Amino acid sequence: MSQGFDPHFVKYKFRDLKVYSSTEWLADNKKKYRQVFDRFDTTYIYAELSFYNKLFDEEDWEIEVELKCYSIKRGRKEVCSLPFKRKVSKYDNVVYIREGWGNQKEGAFWKKGTYYWEAWVEGIKVATKYFYIEDTGKENERGNNPYLDIKSLKLYEGSFDYRPEFERNYYKIFSSEETRYV
Repeated sequence: MSQGFDPHFVKYKFRDLKVYSSTEWLADNKKKYRQVFDRFDTTYIYAELSFYNKLFDEEDWEIEVELKCYSIKRGRKEVCSLPFKRKVSKYDNVVYIREGWGNQKEGAFWKKGTYYWEAWVEGIKVATKYFYIEDTGKENERGNNPYLDIKSLKLYEGSFDYRPEFERNYYKIFSSEETRYV
């Protein structure tokens, strides 16, 4: 029986607020979620609000959402405010709302600093998610990682399970017929 007639009935249950920059689709409707981005690899930063539909399999309804992004540079500065209404289908158990802000050109909009997204549903703040933009001062070159400087690399034959360091034998050459895990 539908609860839509009661104005105090909350039709959703907050699930999560996540951040990502790649619009590539992954399995199970997921993205490459992260909280740290490089300025020169970033165009848009997206917020993904997800919630459970309490009226799943009962009725369609409409929700008011506002996603706000802030910078914490010299206090709190609003980067954007994205208010909208969305239709929630009775066929969706989990609802995803994805919106982003930025510029098509990598490195043009987002600058080094700390930022956060806020998710507001029906005028109530339901979540805050921080993210960070790093800047090495130069554009990244393919094959060159300015955040990683490898000093050494050791390889050992392992098993399917974790092998403690004292049980490891390090090798430079492995037998292709006998080696299972490197």
